[in-house]
Amino acid sequence: AAGLLRSARGSKGGHELAKKPEDIDLMTIVETLEGRRSLLGRDAGPDSPDARFAPIWNGLEAELVRYLSGISLADAAGLRDIEYHI
Repeated sequence: AAGLLRSARGSKGGHELAKKPEDIDLMTIVETLEGRRSLLGRDAGPDSPDARFAPIWNGLEAELVRYLSGISLADAAGLRDIEYHI
């Protein structure tokens, strides 16, 4: 799954992160779990009544992707001090 986890069999086996938490961003985790699709849950086609708002939704989607890509697992787990700016 995107090389995020490593597993080992046996009595001392289990799962662990394949990378340091600082090297895994939240967007990678979301894409691994949910696949590459709209984070806003919208699938408005060109004939949809909401099509005229597509540029707004697309811009919001891009900002959300950018934002999640800038936060590491270490940040989210509180392993590092960060400031969140929207």
